[in-house]
Amino acid sequence: MEEKKTTEKKNAVFMVLSTLALLAGVVIGSVYLFKIGADAQEGLRGYLESFAQSALQGRDGTEIFKRALIGNSIMLAIMFIAGFFRFGMLLSAAVIARKGFIIGFTAASFVKCYGAAGVLIMAAQLPPILAAVPAFLFYSAVSAGFSSNRRAGRGTLGAYILFTVIIFAVFCAAAAAEGYLTTAVMKFLFAKISA
Repeated sequence: MEEKKTTEKKNAVFMVLSTLALLAGVVIGSVYLFKIGADAQEGLRGYLESFAQSALQGRDGTEIFKRALIGNSIMLAIMFIAGFFRFGMLLSAAVIARKGFIIGFTAASFVKCYGAAGVLIMAAQLPPILAAVPAFLFYSAVSAGFSSNRRAGRGTLGAYILFTVIIFAVFCAAAAAEGYLTTAVMKFLFAKISA
């Protein structure tokens, strides 16, 4: 019973640390955008405009689904492997911080280039983010908890693998939302912005 309470406390601490790593990544990504030079910002604006044009011409939802699923799967695999190492929690935190950096940089980019309309564009990204990010945070805490438990037996390993499969299913749903729902909404929004 005491061991269960200790494990729950550890998982709560790991969850808080994962959340802090994500928030740090978001802040750093947002600040980084405003620190890059004018040339880089112009290049970014050009990229976002070509992104908008490809959205208007009908982006391939299946291709976006595949890219999102591959990206999330790579991050999941890294965190899964990190669970087998004593200091794997540091690697998991780095993966979470990187995800936060991408979210922060992307959000700041759309807001900087499109103003208030950029907020709407980022709102279109919310369904996959709301599915994937909590799953990443929770899995990061579980991975860190598994890596800190050096007495893990087969039962614990089986639960870890089962939980990984469940998280992968969540990532499939998030990738589907990004590939099909977000693509359709962004196409509508870019059409309104360009009008």
